[in-house]
Amino acid sequence: MNDRNKIYVFANCLMTIIFAWFMYLQFNDENSVRWSIIYGVSALACFLYVIRRLPWQIPAIIGVVAIIWSLSKIPELVGQNLPMHEVFGTMRMISFAVQEAREMLGLLIVFIWMLTLYFATRRAVVVRQQEIPR
Repeated sequence: MNDRNKIYVFANCLMTIIFAWFMYLQFNDENSVRWSIIYGVSALACFLYVIRRLPWQIPAIIGVVAIIWSLSKIPELVGQNLPMHEVFGTMRMISFAVQEAREMLGLLIVFIWMLTLYFATRRAVVVRQQEIPR
């Protein structure tokens, strides 16, 4: 395993823990099931990458769902007075707009990481196909 792969493995171990933690934090949310699912499958994708069992289709599907869901939050945020110190400065739920902004950011984190996993797994598929003698 080269250094780059070690970094990806370490990063995915870390992201598995982070997404599992995000999932845990959702249990007191009124929409906990759907949030637990998106964070849970994201954690699972990271774990599957670590154990080298992640097909590229999984992060692709999760990423598409996350970006569409994230973009669906934009209408709720348009025209809102949303100081960034309220979004990042406290864990309290200050307003509906703050909640929507945090949800959108969480989904963007999922999207960005799934995009990373997609390219990492697609590259691995291409490399394996090139190594197969014909």
